[in-house]
Amino acid sequence: RKTPIVRASQPFFLYMICIGAIIMGSAIIPISIDDGIASIEECSLACMFSPWLMSYGFVISFSALFSKTWRINQIFHHPKFRRVTITVKDVIVPFLILLSLNTIVLICWTAISPLKWERFHMGATDDFGRRLQSYGMCTLNSKKDFAYVVLLSIVNLAVLLLANIQAYQARTI
Repeated sequence: RKTPIVRASQPFFLYMICIGAIIMGSAIIPISIDDGIASIEECSLACMFSPWLMSYGFVISFSALFSKTWRINQIFHHPKFRRVTITVKDVIVPFLILLSLNTIVLICWTAISPLKWERFHMGATDDFGRRLQSYGMCTLNSKKDFAYVVLLSIVNLAVLLLANIQAYQARTI
C-alpha cells in the first residue's frame, strides 16, 4: 500500500473496483438456488436478490472508474493548469447519484412486481405418467415487467456513455 505506484493509483478507488467485482460476481449465487434446496418463496427471493447484487456491484466498480477518469480530466483540463485539489468526497457524488437511481428502480421493481421462480415440466414421462424432465428459472410476472430491466439498462448505459465521453476527453493526457 505504501509503494509509489499503489499510492498514485489511489487505493480507495482500487478497493471500490475490487469490492464491486466481488459483489457483481456473487450475483450468480442466488441464481443457483432451486426448489431442491429451498422453498418456492425462498427461490423467488433469491431471484430478486440477483439483480440487486449485479446493479450494486456494477455501480461500485463503475463509479470508481468514472470518478478516476473525471478526476484526471479535472486536473489536466483546468484552464490555468495550476494545482487543483480534488478529494475523495468530491468524486463520490457520481457514485451516490448512480446508486440512488439504481436503488429507486430496484425498490420499485421489488415492491411492485418482483421476479418469481417457476418450474417448467418438459413433455417426457415414464411408464407411470411421471414427468422425467423439468427445469426451473426466474421469470417476470408479465411482459410489462420487462420495463424495469429496460429502465435499469437505460440508466446504466447513459452513465456508460458519459464515461466514454470522459475517457475520450482524457485520451491525449
